[in-house]
Amino acid sequence: MMASIILNIMFHILLILQVKLSIQRKYGSRIRQNGMNRMRKVRTTMEHKTSEAERKAIRKYDDKMDRINCRFDPGTKDRISKLGYKANNFIKLAVAEKLEREERILGKK
Repeated sequence: MMASIILNIMFHILLILQVKLSIQRKYGSRIRQNGMNRMRKVRTTMEHKTSEAERKAIRKYDDKMDRINCRFDPGTKDRISKLGYKANNFIKLAVAEKLEREERILGKK
């Protein structure tokens, strides 16, 4: 019983490897070109598209701003755009309104 289970698992593993190998043979060059390791190597060896002065200005601008990354439930971005807002502008407006309200409440106490 145990041997048949092991043989069955090994058969499935070999089948998966065979399918993977056939895909690599068919699409191999495209897979390798689009792979992350290939992209990292290309990026480190290629020249920058922007000048050092532009990159310095961008870093200086970014240092003036606070950056907060957050995730929302699927469909939230669509709901925001249906209201006519861009997601970033809507979030900034909502946060500013909430902060103002909270500061008023805390300021009274």
